[in-house]
Amino acid sequence: SLPTPLIALETDPKAPSVFDFKFPVSFTLLLGNEEYGLSEESLKMTNAIVRIPLFGFKNSLNVASAFAIAAGAICHQ
Repeated sequence: SLPTPLIALETDPKAPSVFDFKFPVSFTLLLGNEEYGLSEESLKMTNAIVRIPLFGFKNSLNVASAFAIAAGAICHQ
């Protein structure tokens, strides 16, 4: 019953940047656990995966920070 498409925010290096991705008017953004990310089952259900480009040794962010960055990018569109 969630709005589609389902878009996952994940650390997939092949995924487009959240800053370059064209978000639709209505969608559901899936965010995973800070340590484990989204489950394989959840990722199989998604229509798209986007990532926040990171530099350095860390490959993930606190989920609240990740959501804030994604929400800012979405609102900027």
